[in-house]
Amino acid sequence: MPFQDEFGIVWRRAEGGHFAPLGNPLREATVDDLAKYPWPDPLNPGRTRGLRERAARLHATGYAVVLTLVHALEQAGISVESVDLSEILGRAARLKEGDAAVKAKLQEMGAYVPTPAIPNEYLLRMAKFGAVVDGWMAENDLVANAIQCWTALEEFYGVVPTRLAIRRRV
Repeated sequence: MPFQDEFGIVWRRAEGGHFAPLGNPLREATVDDLAKYPWPDPLNPGRTRGLRERAARLHATGYAVVLTLVHALEQAGISVESVDLSEILGRAARLKEGDAAVKAKLQEMGAYVPTPAIPNEYLLRMAKFGAVVDGWMAENDLVANAIQCWTALEEFYGVVPTRLAIRRRV
């Protein structure tokens, strides 16, 4: 069943379970229209009410939890721990294929994503990246993560981070 989000975009569930936009109210908007548009308030406390508890509950049941809108989270009293992506990539580069965390991540990935068509080099990169993120989250007692450079990771590092983030359908 289609629904409209807070930006006025109408979505429907497409084949495969993901959502696809049906319409965009700003498709033919002018600069004047944009100035008058009733944009949602990213700092509205209602956006994040109960989010900490829901993220912790989902994480405890084995779901990957990915969040965005860092400033809105902080405004709602949810602490945010940042790390430079270069630090994550540097740690990943130092891992070896035989490291226990890398092997475990490869097995985990294979359990929820079909991998036969993915070259081993890229699977290994994803596993190392994922192992480092998992380790960093455990070290900092975190229950959710948000990775901002999706397209840069795909283009320059050769991995698709969404494969790591989506373990089960929520």
